[in-house]
Amino acid sequence: KTLAIETKEKIIQKVQELTDLEVDASPYPFAQLLKQPIQHLRDIQNNEYTYFLTQIENYPDPLLEDKEDIIEPIHTFMKSNQAAIYREAKKFLEENKHNRDVISDSKMEEIQQILTDPNCFKGNRMQLLKSLIEQEQDKINSVLIEQRKNLKAKITRKRNQIMKDEDYSKLTQDQQKELTDIFVHEVEKVEREKGIANLRVETDNFESIIYPKVIQKMRKYRYTNEGQDPSTEPEFIQIKLSDLINQYLTDNRIRNTEELQIFINSIKSELEEKIKAGKELYIH
Repeated sequence: KTLAIETKEKIIQKVQELTDLEVDASPYPFAQLLKQPIQHLRDIQNNEYTYFLTQIENYPDPLLEDKEDIIEPIHTFMKSNQAAIYREAKKFLEENKHNRDVISDSKMEEIQQILTDPNCFKGNRMQLLKSLIEQEQDKINSVLIEQRKNLKAKITRKRNQIMKDEDYSKLTQDQQKELTDIFVHEVEKVEREKGIANLRVETDNFESIIYPKVIQKMRKYRYTNEGQDPSTEPEFIQIKLSDLINQYLTDNRIRNTEELQIFINSIKSELEEKIKAGKELYIH
């Protein structure tokens, strides 16, 4: 009788341990697998002590299978570095969700499949996951390095163009610093950015928004410094070259020199009209 009571108490204790383990495992897809072992033990824990003397032998196989196939492997997973690998992989997937569509031969789909697999705690799944993360990170880093390099080079070229502009020399030192600080800030943003798609957007924004504003600010300062009313400054407009080409090259073909001349004259005429109307053009 004493042995039967002790067995029952140990089963109750084990149910509580597994319930706690299920809570701890809730962020992982295998937490649901613990419900079956817990239920197996609950099915027998409330029996009278005589049950543990006469009928407990009906349960050894299911209980042993639960222990070997589910409980011990999950417990080992949770106490080892496998859980850390899983968490890092999940964080990586979230942080790089916008990079998956711009990386060739991306491993993101395979990574996501492992992260959502209820059996990810078994075998060498976490080692495979770690390897996939490293491969994907290498690809992302390679693209990021190249895009950062290109965008920083563009920012530097534009800064140098501003500094060589005759209007720049007519600004105060504080005004000059204000303009060059804009470029410094843009470079810092590029260094911090980890999204490939975001860097591409940043490139477009710099070209079409940031740089034109720097030019406008420089022109305004020059007019103010010379005692002129900034309102007399030529209106600054942007022209996207690709839109201009599409407007006058409807079928994307130039078949002879006559068509080439018509195309060139059309663009030339439109730009001349804007300049004669007092516009300052920024083409990008």
